[in-house]
Amino acid sequence: MSMNSESNFLRSPQNNEYTKEIMKPINLNKFKLTKLTTREEVIKMYWDEDMSQQQIAKHFKVKPSTVGRYMNAVGIPIKTPRQAANLKITVEKLDQLYKKEKLSPSKIAEIYNVHPATVQHYIRTSGIHRRTLSQAISLASRKNVNEDFFSIWSNEMAYVLGVLITDGTIEKNGEIRISMTDCDVVKAIAKAMDSENCLTECMRPKATKMQLMFSVGRRKFFEDLTSIGIIQGGRKTSEQTFLIVPDKYKSHF
Repeated sequence: MSMNSESNFLRSPQNNEYTKEIMKPINLNKFKLTKLTTREEVIKMYWDEDMSQQQIAKHFKVKPSTVGRYMNAVGIPIKTPRQAANLKITVEKLDQLYKKEKLSPSKIAEIYNVHPATVQHYIRTSGIHRRTLSQAISLASRKNVNEDFFSIWSNEMAYVLGVLITDGTIEKNGEIRISMTDCDVVKAIAKAMDSENCLTECMRPKATKMQLMFSVGRRKFFEDLTSIGIIQGGRKTSEQTFLIVPDKYKSHF
């Protein structure tokens, strides 16, 4: 171990437990890392070269949790969140990445080579307003869609709305689903909403033919559909009693 590594290692707040930890009887053969590296090499990588557990795991092609368990077993102290982050990011930059650029904690952690939990910790302690669960789920979704599709009336919007009410489902969380055997219609709807990666094939109970389902959810859908009188929550067509459709778009509805 280098002098710098030794110095960093000794500064660990957990080092007073070091001797006690390594004196415990441990069967190291159960750890995959035992066959791939040595305790000294992991200490060097973690403390001297300032590699994260994720980076070490990637280097040895194992899971980060495997590295964590191995380090605990052989008495290698874990860095505090501040040590792990080695904060090279300002609150202003964190706010920009998280709120303005809408990056997830995992993505920010990947950029700065730290654990996602470290980023979440600094978001909390920096007073940055955290996303709601629905906002996080929406951003985490890999499905692309024009969130403003139902904001402005158009021929396409009127057509999709008509199909949605007659043959689809509108949930309270803003999720819309349309499932039909006429695949061309479903594909056309997905294309109109700039969301061609929201299509999946499905087979309904007792059905004899495969259906194509379009499914995507956004909070903005809930707000826009409510504003034009749509009753959400899986309601049937007959229950949509107060739907406002401009005259110029009724022929497409």
